[in-house]
Amino acid sequence: MDFSIFFYILFLALVVFSITFTLIRNKKKRFLLSSIVTIILTPIIYFLVIIGFVYLIHIERNREFDQNIWKENGAESNVEKYEMIDNLVASELIINKDSVEVKRILGEPEYKNYKSNYWQYYAGMGSGSGFVEHLLIIKFRNNKVFQVEHKRRQD
Repeated sequence: MDFSIFFYILFLALVVFSITFTLIRNKKKRFLLSSIVTIILTPIIYFLVIIGFVYLIHIERNREFDQNIWKENGAESNVEKYEMIDNLVASELIINKDSVEVKRILGEPEYKNYKSNYWQYYAGMGSGSGFVEHLLIIKFRNNKVFQVEHKRRQD
């Protein structure tokens, strides 16, 4: 059994107890009140820290779409591309553009499916709960973009 969680909670309890003990002025009830406050606050603070940590792990960074950064990103810095996909989809920048205009904005796609009429751009690996592969899927109808999608593949 791993006792590390017990030691974290014990350390947190000592910190809470020390702070409340110094803040409470009534010398007769100081120990009792500090103990009660510590018993109540320590689990709450611990779980808030855990929830905050889990949130930070799962958060996905976003940035505004920048055509130059997108096109000039090499394989070693692809991590920035996936941050721009949601903004590109929401802005509808390439909706109703033809394939030539899409190539001008995004560059050459990594994959073209002529049968299903869509292009795929690889946008890098993001982390979170495991690794997530990000893809930009652009679907064409009558040689015009009608749908842009941010596809995430969990590893």
